[in-house]
Amino acid sequence: MAIVITAGTTIREAIQIIKRQHATFSGIVIAFDRQERGTGSCTAVEEITQTYHVPVKSILTVSDVLAYMEHKPEFAESRQKIIEYRKSF
Repeated sequence: MAIVITAGTTIREAIQIIKRQHATFSGIVIAFDRQERGTGSCTAVEEITQTYHVPVKSILTVSDVLAYMEHKPEFAESRQKIIEYRKSF
């Protein structure tokens, strides 16, 4: 399963569906990790890893996007908006 992760709610719901079918999973792949805080002080990915004891891998993270934008002057304004947005999470 590949998804975008924010607070991890979708992953938790998907895990419950998998468990109801008596299936198991060995890891989670996230298409885009926004690296936001989960329900506590950890990131959503850290919470999922700690709760379900499975590896979580991201194809792309918001940090990756910011690193790319850092050397592109045409993205300076958008990059700053993302940085400001992240401060709230």
